This record gives sequence, C-alpha cells and structure tokens, in this order.
Amino acid sequence: MVKVFEDSGSAFETSVLPKGLSWIVYGAINHCEPALRPQLYQSIVLGGGTSLFRGLQNRLLSEVRTLYREQYRGQRVADTQVAAQDCRQFSAWLGGVMLSRLSMFPQLTVSRQEYQEQGKSVVHYKCL
Repeated sequence: MVKVFEDSGSAFETSVLPKGLSWIVYGAINHCEPALRPQLYQSIVLGGGTSLFRGLQNRLLSEVRTLYREQYRGQRVADTQVAAQDCRQFSAWLGGVMLSRLSMFPQLTVSRQEYQEQGKSVVHYKCL
C-alpha cells in the first residue's frame, strides 16, 4: 500500500502506484466540481496511438475504480466507463481536420510573417 496526500492535506492508502495514467485521469476528475464528477467518470475517452496497447482500456477502468474505492471507502463506486474508438490512432488528425474546416480557423492561424515580426509571443494573443 502507498500513502497518498491530496492537495487538501488529507491522506489515503492505495494499492495503485502513483503517477501513472490512471492517476492523471483520476486527479483531473477530482479537481472538477463534485456535481460534474459522475458525468466525467462515465465519459473517459482514450485517444491517440499509444492508447492501442493491449489491455489499456480494461486496466485504466480497473485502476480508476480501485482509486475511487480506496479513497471513498463505504461509498458506492461511481459508474465508470472508458470508451476507446477503433480509429483512435487518428483522433488528433481528425480533430485537426475538423478545426481547419471552421470558418474562424484563418483568424487562429499564425503566418510566417507574423511569427518573424512578433516572435513566439504571437501565439499567446492570437491562438489562446
């Protein structure tokens, strides 16, 4: 068992090693408002080529449930689902294609001339 301290200062012991993918997902959900957490636990989506590792979907689901169960002892485990689409290795490219088709996309792009004139800080006011 590993003793883990949260941002609030409270601690709990867990059998899942800290700093893995399951911790990133679990931590991100728990940093959201409590009212949103049930929806987020039901909407975990894997994307990208490395999500194709065999067993990742089941392991992530199992570890997130274990983390929840070990921190919130005595409570019913939140309904948790991990979705993994067949074409997830292309999800970044598909997202880029959808973004490029938006009418506002030209205003979000940085031209070579803009970059050369203003440097890397152009991204902060143009794209964010």
